[in-house]
Amino acid sequence: MTDPTDHRWYAVRAHLLEMAGDPEAARAAYREAADRTTSLPQQRYLHARASRL
Repeated sequence: MTDPTDHRWYAVRAHLLEMAGDPEAARAAYREAADRTTSLPQQRYLHARASRL
């Protein structure tokens, strides 16, 4: 089973929400994913994804 505390869970959720046409929820999920990772490059990438929505 997937660990919902893992940033990847939120990143995948964000991507699916974006594809489903829910930019507000996708933005929130991208930000949550960024908050849950300790990798600065991943944080930058996820914040960039959130910002473009």
